[in-house]
Amino acid sequence: NLNWLDLSDNNIRGEVPFWVWNGSFNAMQYLNLSRNFLTGLDRYYPINPLLMYTMDLSHNILKGPPPEAPPSILSYLVSNNMMTGALPPWICNLSSAITLDLSSNDLTGVLPVCLGNISKSLMILNLKGNNFHGTIPEILVRGTRLTMIDLSDNQLQGKLPRSLANCKMLEFINFGNNFIMDTFPSLLRSLPELRVLILRSNKFQGVIERPRSSSTFLKLRILDLSNNAFIGKLPMEFFQSWNAMKSEMGNFTYMYKYLTPSRYLTYTYYGIYDFSMTVIYKGLNLYYPKISKVFMIIDLSSNFFKGEIPG
Repeated sequence: NLNWLDLSDNNIRGEVPFWVWNGSFNAMQYLNLSRNFLTGLDRYYPINPLLMYTMDLSHNILKGPPPEAPPSILSYLVSNNMMTGALPPWICNLSSAITLDLSSNDLTGVLPVCLGNISKSLMILNLKGNNFHGTIPEILVRGTRLTMIDLSDNQLQGKLPRSLANCKMLEFINFGNNFIMDTFPSLLRSLPELRVLILRSNKFQGVIERPRSSSTFLKLRILDLSNNAFIGKLPMEFFQSWNAMKSEMGNFTYMYKYLTPSRYLTYTYYGIYDFSMTVIYKGLNLYYPKISKVFMIIDLSSNFFKGEIPG
């Protein structure tokens, strides 16, 4: 009747043995084997298609395609491995997913259209640090709970999906280090919870227009537009409504999200997902595994702005 197995943060090596998946633990809900030295999954088959809620295999040295997750999965965490290939078709069946993190692998191919229509409950989508190419799918789910999207450090092209403006719960957007060619995404100004917007090292161009409303980027604290091709003057009105940057320091807390679903099991811990980012400071890449809510950054370097610095 084992339903909880956590062997994370050890020095376990080799393959995950077959007994983990062979039906011995029919009630398994939570499996955490992260931060070990696991290289593979012996005769892997997705377990407990009706009960498995959390699978965390991150920070290992797993190779090959991502292991299949059952449709019941809420948190699928396989970041920081050596996985290869395209996103598998079964990813489109994860209609209950809250967190999908396949970041920092060697995955390739285009992002499937279904990625924008997987789950109404999806809060975290992290695919950074892979080799995905092509365009970013539109987000088609109405009433989405999407809070964090990180597609940085890939080879994505085209324009930003306009449907991002409908994701009213978004707090964190990072599309840095891609080949996106677009103008400044003015539609994102109305997102009421947006705190982090990173668009650096792409092919954004054109003038940043004056906002038509004073209620723009009200909670924004981190803006990185560096290494693009923006031109023209910086409108003063662009900065005046950034109330979060004018506020007092407040409590020293971090940006994170509880992974508890809307319907949860009693006495069950679903985990916390910390937001993270990389900042370029004086030519150095500084990685922040956690982002303080009092952190403030404006980086407009390596563009073609002109005129006076707004007061």
